Amino acid sequence: MTYIIAVILVSHLLGGDQVLSHHDRRIIFPLTHIDRSLELHSITKELPLQTGKCQDYRNRDLVLSLPGVSPRVLYPGFITSDRVSCLSLTDSAIEGIQSGSFSHAPNLMYLDLSRNRIQLCDLLSFGNPDELRTLVIDENDSQGQQTDVILSSSSYFSHLEHLYLRKNLIRDIRINLRHQFPSLTHLYLSDNRLEGRLFTHIHLPSTLTHLHLERNWITKIDTQELINLSSLFLDGNRISSICSWQCQGNDLVLRGMRGLKFLSLLRNDVSYIEPGCFNEARNLQSLNLAHNAITHLPPGILDVLHHLEDLSLSYNRLTRVPDVSRLVMIGSLSIDHNYIDRITTRTFSNLHCLKWLSLGGNRISSIETDAFTDLTSLEELDLSHNQLSYLPWGWISDTCLHHLDVRGNYFTSFESLSINNLWTLTHLYVQGTPLASGSTADRWSIGYNTTVHVKYTESVYRSGCYVECDGGYTIPRITFSDKWTW
Repeated sequence: MTYIIAVILVSHLLGGDQVLSHHDRRIIFPLTHIDRSLELHSITKELPLQTGKCQDYRNRDLVLSLPGVSPRVLYPGFITSDRVSCLSLTDSAIEGIQSGSFSHAPNLMYLDLSRNRIQLCDLLSFGNPDELRTLVIDENDSQGQQTDVILSSSSYFSHLEHLYLRKNLIRDIRINLRHQFPSLTHLYLSDNRLEGRLFTHIHLPSTLTHLHLERNWITKIDTQELINLSSLFLDGNRISSICSWQCQGNDLVLRGMRGLKFLSLLRNDVSYIEPGCFNEARNLQSLNLAHNAITHLPPGILDVLHHLEDLSLSYNRLTRVPDVSRLVMIGSLSIDHNYIDRITTRTFSNLHCLKWLSLGGNRISSIETDAFTDLTSLEELDLSHNQLSYLPWGWISDTCLHHLDVRGNYFTSFESLSINNLWTLTHLYVQGTPLASGSTADRWSIGYNTTVHVKYTESVYRSGCYVECDGGYTIPRITFSDKWTW
C-alpha cells in the first residue's frame, strides 16, 4: 500500500489532456514545474518487486505515483521535470508510447507502466531515458485477449539494470538483449509462456546475474549461455531431469555454472539427476528441489557442494535420507513429506552448521541411538506427522535444540521421548499425539524454560520469517541472507 506523501502538484495546461482519476483528483497533462512528490493510492493488487525498487535509490528526488490518470497515449513532454526520479503510471489503459516520451524527465531512474494496454510495437520501443535503472511492465494486455506475445523490437537501454516483464503471455523474445540491454543484471520473466529453446538464441547480456523464469512452459534449458548467473529460478516448469553431459529429453543442462549460487526447481517433474551434474555448479549456496518426483540421489552427487547452506528435498519420493555428510556448511535441510521410514545412527554426522532440520510428514517409525548427535548448531527439529511411538535414550545429544516438533505421532508418555538431556529446549510441540490428551505437562520432568504446546488453538507468534498455519504450528525455514536469492 502506498500513501500520499504530499498532495501539492503544480501543473499547468498546455493544450493537454485532463483525466479525472478514481481519487476524485483532477490531474492535468502536461505536468510541469513539479516541486513535490505525489503518491496516489492504487486500488489494484500489485505484484511485489524484489529488486530495483524506487526506495532502493538513495539519490532519488521526487516520486510521482499516478495510477489510473495517465493519457491514453504518452507523448514527448507530457511530463517535464529534471527532479522526477520515480514515475508510476499503472492501471491507466495506456495504449501507445511515442518515441521520446520521457526525454523531458532526464533524471528518471524508475519507471512502472504495469497493467496497461500498450501495443507491442511500443512496449520496449519508446526511447531510452538515459538514467533509467528499473523498468516495470507487468501484466500488460496489448490486445485485450489471451494471445501469445512475441517481443521483436526494443530501444537501446544503456543503463537499465532491472527489467520486469511478468504475466505478459510472452511466447518468444526475438530481441538481442545483449546489445539492447548491455547493463542488465536482473531479468524477471515469470508467468509467461516461454519455452527453453528460447535461450539458445536470445543472447543474454554478460552482466546478467539473476534470471527469473518461474511458471513458464520450459521443458529444456541449456545454461551454456547463462554462465554468469548467480541465481536461476525455474519453479513451476516442466523439467524432468538435471544433467551436465548425458542429456536428452526435458533437461536442465548445467554447464559452466561456477558462479551459480542459487538454483530453484520447485514444482517441476524432476525424477532423474545425473551423477556429477553439479560438478560445474559446485559453488551453490541454496538448492531447492522440492515438489518433484525424485526417488533417490546418486551416491556422492552432493559431495562437491561444499558451500551449500540450504537444501530442500521436500515433497519427493525418497525412501531414505541421502548422503549429506559432506555438506559441511549446510544450515537448513528439508527432507519432509517423503517416504522415509527410519533414521539410522549418525545419519547427520559432521553437520556442525546445521540449524534447522525438517523430517516431518514421512513414515518414520524408528530412530536409532546417536542418529542426531554432535549437531552442535541444531536449534529446530521437525519430526511431526510420522509413525513414532518411542525414541531410544541417546537418540539426540550435543545440540543446542530450542524447538522440537513431534506433533501427529503416537507417543503416549513423556518418558518415551527420551529428552531429559535437552536442557536448551524452549518449545515442545505435541499436538495431535496421545501424549497431548493423556497427561498434563506440569508433571513432566522438563526444564522450567520449556513451553509445551498441547493444543492446536494456541497461537505461536514468532519473527516475521516464520509461518503460522491454520490449525497448528509449522516450523519455518531458516531465512539466510538474500544476497544471492534475488
